[in-house]
Amino acid sequence: MSGDRPGGRTPGGKTHEVIQPRNKLREMVGGKKPLGGDVLRKAETAAKKVQDKTDYTGHAQTNLTRLMVAYDRAQGAERAEALHDMFEIAHDMRGEGGSFGFPLVTQIGDILCKHLTALKSPEALELPIVKLHIDALKVVINQRLRGEGDDTAKQVVDGLARIALKPR
Repeated sequence: MSGDRPGGRTPGGKTHEVIQPRNKLREMVGGKKPLGGDVLRKAETAAKKVQDKTDYTGHAQTNLTRLMVAYDRAQGAERAEALHDMFEIAHDMRGEGGSFGFPLVTQIGDILCKHLTALKSPEALELPIVKLHIDALKVVINQRLRGEGDDTAKQVVDGLARIALKPR
């Protein structure tokens, strides 16, 4: 480090030294060349195959059960801890939904996360709003609603956003 040198300066007289770490991944795929469209298409095709073969609904059902348990706990003395758990679960579902062809799960999870983070305190939690999100997630997962959904689904998501994200 430059601080270990006499006078704390590098040979060029600078007071610090920037060390760039090796980018092993870039070295493995061939340097700084941009990936061509063919490589990207192959990657997208491979991702789609994995998406189609994966039964996300089983995993989502587990997360949904965990969300309902946290919701039940939020009705009692464990509200702050349950609120944290609900956020973590909704955050996970938000990230996973789109990856497995369930963008409605992502959208509903995103709205719920934003609602929970906007709360000023655990006491400000409005349980009926959380319950609406849980019910919407149940429908999407149990009905295996892949894709963006129809007009009704879009209206439900819009309605959740209006209710959950309005200033309080």
